[in-house]
Amino acid sequence: MIIDYTPFDLLHREMSRLLGGIARPYEYALAGVFLPQVNLSEDEDNFYLDAELPGVAREDLEITLTSQGVVIRGERKTAEGGYFRNERPSGKFTRSVHLSAPVDRDKVSAHYADGVLSVTLPKAETFKPRKIAIES
Repeated sequence: MIIDYTPFDLLHREMSRLLGGIARPYEYALAGVFLPQVNLSEDEDNFYLDAELPGVAREDLEITLTSQGVVIRGERKTAEGGYFRNERPSGKFTRSVHLSAPVDRDKVSAHYADGVLSVTLPKAETFKPRKIAIES
């Protein structure tokens, strides 16, 4: 397979490599690497992580909490068949997401449907904002 990069694409890839792997998602796909895209949001009580994992079986996923955040590992297996064109990368992947506050590990929940992994990560009570009453 021949991939024609513009000079700007080549410069961006080299700068990303030098700066620790910051790259546009399509560059991973062009390189044949599956890297799930994630959305991370939060409210006062929880972090919400949604990861797009089309073609990944539930039994091929693993979620791990670390002191820094959450790590999603898995594998999208290559479908059987004699392709003359295959643009959907497959293989093992690891995606780490840093969280800005500790979470209550006992209350984390995950749901997987239609190729989307949704993880709710409740913030630890010690981190949640608390209003202080002002005494007169």
